[in-house]
Amino acid sequence: NFITPVSDWMFLLGHFLTNFFILIVQLIVVFIVASIFFKDALVDVLLNVGISLVLIISVFVLIGMIIGYLFRSEETSILATICVASIFLFFSSTILPLETLPESLKQIADYNPFVLSESILKKIMLFKTDLIGISQSLYILIGYLILLSVVVYLAQKYSKIKVQ
Repeated sequence: NFITPVSDWMFLLGHFLTNFFILIVQLIVVFIVASIFFKDALVDVLLNVGISLVLIISVFVLIGMIIGYLFRSEETSILATICVASIFLFFSSTILPLETLPESLKQIADYNPFVLSESILKKIMLFKTDLIGISQSLYILIGYLILLSVVVYLAQKYSKIKVQ
């Protein structure tokens, strides 16, 4: 793959768009099934949820690309993914409430992409908050998107050096 006659950015964009569109198709299927059960409740927030999910999917696809580029074998990539997912889940409200964490850890956990994503979707779907009401969280995700894009590029360059 590294000897293809395309630029590094085009190569990265191809990987990103492939993963992104696979997740979009999966989400469309989930939304179709959910719309059958929830009828009009989902249609009211579909635009805001869609915009938010584009950002959320982009952040997590980039995290996956970084892991994929940094590790040589499939086994170590899977192990690293499980570790990263476990850290994200541990520092979220999924296992224990964030309020039980020490204040210093809670402040760090508030910037966890999983926590931000969950908060955004909860505010939109349950409380019908518009995008302006969640703009701070969206800006943080956009910041992650920019930072992770640079890190993905650097990880791909590092991966290319390791192969040569």
